[in-house]
Amino acid sequence: MAPNVENFNLSLLAGKVFTPGSAIDAKELFAGRIKQIRRIVDTVAQTGQHAVLYGEPGVGKTSLANVCSDFFSGIESSVLAPKINCVTTDTFSTLWKKVFNEIELSTTTQGVGFTNQDTRKSYVLSAKLPDIIRPDHVMTALSDVARKHLLVVIIDEFDRIAQDDVRREMADTIKMLSDYQTKATILLVGVADSVNELIREHHSIERALMQIHMPRMTKDELEEIIQNGLDKLKMSADRNTLNEIVSLAKGLPYFVHLLGLHASRKALDANQKRITTSHLEGAIKEALDGAQQTMRTAYHRATKSVRKGTIHKHVLLACSLAKTDEFGYFNASAVASPLSIIRDKKYEVPYFAQHLRDFSDESRGKILQQTGEPYNKLYRFKNPMMQPFIIMNGLSDQLVTPKVLQQFGQITISDDLSSGF
Repeated sequence: MAPNVENFNLSLLAGKVFTPGSAIDAKELFAGRIKQIRRIVDTVAQTGQHAVLYGEPGVGKTSLANVCSDFFSGIESSVLAPKINCVTTDTFSTLWKKVFNEIELSTTTQGVGFTNQDTRKSYVLSAKLPDIIRPDHVMTALSDVARKHLLVVIIDEFDRIAQDDVRREMADTIKMLSDYQTKATILLVGVADSVNELIREHHSIERALMQIHMPRMTKDELEEIIQNGLDKLKMSADRNTLNEIVSLAKGLPYFVHLLGLHASRKALDANQKRITTSHLEGAIKEALDGAQQTMRTAYHRATKSVRKGTIHKHVLLACSLAKTDEFGYFNASAVASPLSIIRDKKYEVPYFAQHLRDFSDESRGKILQQTGEPYNKLYRFKNPMMQPFIIMNGLSDQLVTPKVLQQFGQITISDDLSSGF
């Protein structure tokens, strides 16, 4: 059935309200994260305080960094919040030149003579700085700007910085700004390792550096994303379908946007304004068909086998359903229960321990990261996006049924979902 003109236009709009391919950059499309927003705003309000926002890849750190400046207006009317992204080749100078290129200021020269007109001239702050920038240059420049504006410098993907001296100079800068009570805030965004590396350079900056952990999103936050999008499309979804989308996403906003996009379009293509399980079934197929080649390759490499009867796919599916800590790590024991339920057979750790080691080895693409002591190994997915992808593949390949998934308390998929696989 071809969609009518209104629904066709709405299907195009869906690509703007559900954006799996890019970070959110509009406050009205942002959802949840109240705790993290409050801690960032509290940090900005306190002179001498700075912050690091950290968490797993894919939890929405960049989206929060994109919109957080919209929440600063309650502190002060004039806000400057330049945001830049780091690359591996950045030096301290190139990093701060990018920041200062984002700050445009102006000077006014009082007019003389008969016209007596003032002359206003704009310039970027980087034009006033030397080629080689040091921490004291940064402090002076930020201090000057902060006299007239609420200044928050947002440095995203800080974990990509490869040079130790850049992290060391950044730590020196934060300490200097804090010691001199400069009214400017630095917000670093990156994975947890970047926090640890930064603090190791200067333990004394720990008191001046608010560490804000960004965990995976809660059920309510994920539902808010869907509802925000559906409200803009003047659509709705039944309760089962909402639960199914949220459960499949494993706390990652990317998959809520992805399934929300495809499911809403499936409904609109059928000239319907209410998303149901049948539309989600089609959305899962679309998601699997359109998955990034890197995920497809990683899954194939991790699970391929020349022997029949191997359970690599089942063990990997069990890993994706294992209970984790706040940083996404699980131990071997946490895999035993889901694997036993999936296979309807009791499994002890020694039976699949080698599979976990294989998944952590280059031969199977290191789909898992491994840490901890030999007697207490911890694992997590190198790319957290693989977890929902693996679960959807498990449904599609009929390795697991929706009814089985419900037993884990994380997945609440209705039986209807399996009818098309």
